[in-house]
Amino acid sequence: MATRTIVLGPAFDPTGAIIAEQLRARRLGPDGTYVSWVPTAARRWQSALGIAFAPQGLRLRVFDEVGAPIPGVDELDEGFDEQARELAALRAGLERLCDKA
Repeated sequence: MATRTIVLGPAFDPTGAIIAEQLRARRLGPDGTYVSWVPTAARRWQSALGIAFAPQGLRLRVFDEVGAPIPGVDELDEGFDEQARELAALRAGLERLCDKA
């Protein structure tokens, strides 16, 4: 039987003022009772779905099945901005090359 993970609130305390470990969760054990969901040695709460959670500053970071962080919305926006700058620089370089030809 798969173990279901249920996060109970207040589940995440970014400052650790109320929940010292910042994240508190329980999961439904095989016998139908709720048991503490303890983090790994790397302080990540590993899910049966393959993803993991870990407090990182004021953010609850989500990691994929290979342990890579899944970007947050703000990080995706930064990535799009950087790609737009790179594209503009490439276009300008291409225009200079075409003007020389």
